[in-house]
Amino acid sequence: MHTINISMNALVSHPDIIRWILWSWKNESKWYRSVYNLFDMILNKPIDICITNSTLTIFENEPIDISSCPIIVKKIYFELKTKKEIYFDSINTNNVFRNFNYNKCKLNVILEQKIDRLGWITWCIWWFLKSQPTRFFLMKDIITAPLINIKMKHKSSCTECLPMPPWIKKRPNDIKTIYTSLQQTIYYECLN
Repeated sequence: MHTINISMNALVSHPDIIRWILWSWKNESKWYRSVYNLFDMILNKPIDICITNSTLTIFENEPIDISSCPIIVKKIYFELKTKKEIYFDSINTNNVFRNFNYNKCKLNVILEQKIDRLGWITWCIWWFLKSQPTRFFLMKDIITAPLINIKMKHKSSCTECLPMPPWIKKRPNDIKTIYTSLQQTIYYECLN
């Protein structure tokens, strides 16, 4: 199973996967609520890899459409699909409609240990701020508000940390550290 882990590490550590989830996120009517829900999913939902005809799920009950995904996602999806007996304990297919649903991934526990949840949050903040340079201060406020109220339900025990984005000076050990770092002057770190 060790050789499988190396190729699947990207599900919890590749920047394109994090960006894909970020840009595929279903926005609600209010930005605050949508960003809060995104951060809550990243911090608190368990890893539960599942695939269907058109979706890939990384976080439990949060399927994401693969129709506009990056190449790395397509490669992982194809590997999961073609090696389904290796990766999944539950394989359900409907030959009449050509539908399938593969779940109970054998790698869920390993990937749960490898995901750097606080690292994901810092990179999401970075991409939010970089994506709207003309609205930098508005985006910073939109991101800051959910960080005040969000709670991590269990201590993250990641074994492999993501590199830090340029806007943060030291590795965060909790949400309060991220919030405090975001209150610093970070304009030039984000836009240069």
